[in-house]
Amino acid sequence: MITLVVCEDWGYISLEEEDVDEVLGAVDLVTSWTERVFNLYSSRPTFRKRYLVSRKKLRFPSGLSEMIYKVLLERGFRVAVDDHRVYPEHGREVASLQGIELRDYQKEAVAAGIEKGRGVFSLLPGMGKTEIMISLVASLKVRPVVWLTHTRELLSQTHSRFVQRLPGEIGIGKIGGGVWREKPITVCMVQTLARKENKERANRLLRGAQVLMLDEVHHTPARSWYKLAMECKAPFRFGCSATPLGRDDGSNLKLIGAVGDVIYELLPSQMRGVSVLATPSVYFIEYESTVRAGQSSVLRGDWQWLYRWGVTDHAGRNEAILAVCAKCIKEGRKTLVLVNHVNHGRVLDSMLTDWMKGSEHHQFIQGSDKPGDRREAIERFRSGELVLLISSPILDEGKDIPEVDALVLAGGGRSTIKNVQRIGRGLRTAGKDLWVFDFWDTCHRTLLAHSKKRKRDYKSLGIENVSLSKVSSVS
Repeated sequence: MITLVVCEDWGYISLEEEDVDEVLGAVDLVTSWTERVFNLYSSRPTFRKRYLVSRKKLRFPSGLSEMIYKVLLERGFRVAVDDHRVYPEHGREVASLQGIELRDYQKEAVAAGIEKGRGVFSLLPGMGKTEIMISLVASLKVRPVVWLTHTRELLSQTHSRFVQRLPGEIGIGKIGGGVWREKPITVCMVQTLARKENKERANRLLRGAQVLMLDEVHHTPARSWYKLAMECKAPFRFGCSATPLGRDDGSNLKLIGAVGDVIYELLPSQMRGVSVLATPSVYFIEYESTVRAGQSSVLRGDWQWLYRWGVTDHAGRNEAILAVCAKCIKEGRKTLVLVNHVNHGRVLDSMLTDWMKGSEHHQFIQGSDKPGDRREAIERFRSGELVLLISSPILDEGKDIPEVDALVLAGGGRSTIKNVQRIGRGLRTAGKDLWVFDFWDTCHRTLLAHSKKRKRDYKSLGIENVSLSKVSSVS
């Protein structure tokens, strides 16, 4: 007989010693993966096996218990579960919030959280994930609550939203940005909790928590996030993201292990008749781009060189980006341009300055800017003083800019998480016709494969209008 002992954070496999190898072989089928490792001194990658079940302690992240239970049963083992998780008494009704009326799907999501006790909400930006999580906190009526996020903007935004949505007598604390103020509900920056000098009081906070909330939960597999989540003893665990399982490696397993699987998901294609999001049309812009002889072999394995050559420094591509921006400006659309690299943003900013004969109507913002300067630029964009805003990845997540009419995705790449998050920057106004521009990169087979991957991502979101276009054909 095999027994899975499940606690709030970790689970353990209890069995006879002679069965260890056979059981681990079965468990590894669903809890291990092969990781690609790049060597700076070789163009050929190597591979290594990664395991989430400890070989010595037979320990695993508790969120994987159901997955392990099923695979052992399928392999013919007799399995029992000894669940040591203690869920305190909690509310069962969906709580309302101050200042807003929850939409039907938001109430359904909160109800799913109350029923399941842990798991992830998968909803696009603009669909009110934060309100779902706050309502869930209010519904459960269990304290203390620890909420994890990763930027100062999101820390401040989330803290303000809690204060706005919940009664004033409920204490809302904040940890981050030079502040350490613990309350029954505390919004925390991961970086602050992860600092060595804060280890003792961070551990005390996490081990005393009854509810753990993770904003932008797709970051959980990162080292600091995962460590904090696994040090937390909270039985209730929830996360939200537009792309919680957007990776195709072991990151998905780590996320499920630490928080739980997706318990509520809603795509645009499932929202017929619900006026919440803008209606996007995605135009892949074809531009003059010839393959250079012999480049395929030269570029193999050197992604940074290829990215500069085929994306950030590609004159034809940057001219196409400029042409798209010019068309959007002439059509009176507030245009947000998103890049992956700061240098690319500077190049486009310079090109736009030359075209517009000045820089007073557009601006480039990046992470090294002072927070006040970034906020001022965003407000100028919202008010219409700036007709175009170029941004580094600092606006990829969490920032609400519903005024966007046109989104120019200039950075390329193949990341599903980035693609979905960036589309979400312009989806936050119901009934609006949103133009989204991407670029069909044909100068190298890797870049073309990435373009095709992005096209599949947009289709998977339920976006019906995805087409290859010339700038002149967009209307």
